Amino acid sequence: MVPLIFAGVNGHLDTIPVNKILQWESDFLSHLKTNESELLATIDKEGAISKDTEAKLRDVTQSFVKSFLG
Repeated sequence: MVPLIFAGVNGHLDTIPVNKILQWESDFLSHLKTNESELLATIDKEGAISKDTEAKLRDVTQSFVKSFLG
């Protein structure tokens, strides 16, 4: 849930059409679980987002948004 909130409050969803947000959310969570499980584990372990984790999450989110929009 943290990555979804992070994406929303940091403006990463601004370019996603409203009618595609739920699909983006589902696809992004699947992507994180499949390809970024270490990042999710770090967030769970830290209980907060460190500067390094924030930078990684920002990069992953921006990259995913670009690929989602095609």
